[in-house]
Amino acid sequence: MADSEKDPKPTVEVTTNLPPGVTSLVVRNVDGTFRESLKNAKGHFVKKVKPLPSAHEMVRKLRKRLEQNITGGDQQKLMEIFDFQISIANGTCGCDPKAQMAAVKAFEAIWLRAYGKPSLSDDEKEALKHDGVRIVIVEAPQCLPAAEEAKEEKKQPSFADVLNVTTNPQT
Repeated sequence: MADSEKDPKPTVEVTTNLPPGVTSLVVRNVDGTFRESLKNAKGHFVKKVKPLPSAHEMVRKLRKRLEQNITGGDQQKLMEIFDFQISIANGTCGCDPKAQMAAVKAFEAIWLRAYGKPSLSDDEKEALKHDGVRIVIVEAPQCLPAAEEAKEEKKQPSFADVLNVTTNPQT
């Protein structure tokens, strides 16, 4: 009884929905904390399945992170990033072209992931209606010779007097 009073009880969240044949073990670490390990029927350790967050959750987290770390409350850092992008577009950045290209692509990727693609204007939507896929049927011209007329006899080279030609006789 004294041992159980001295040792703290494990405060580990144990996985409840385990696949068949997998057991959950609570193991004490060297520093005295506890962790959960999973073993299969053969006794090998298996990885815990970590569910991926949904797309809405990822966008929400990314927007929250941009608001906290980039804007800093007064949006000064975000304005600096926009000013840098404008200086790249004007050609007044003064840095390496590869670095400029990488900065623009990184900004574009982050912006599209967080805020999505901007919606099309009415003019662009109207242009897509008329400038979509067109099917064009091209007929063969009538002046081409027919396939039977196009066949010619085999020509013999002028430097050889060939009396008989045999090609891979069937046996």
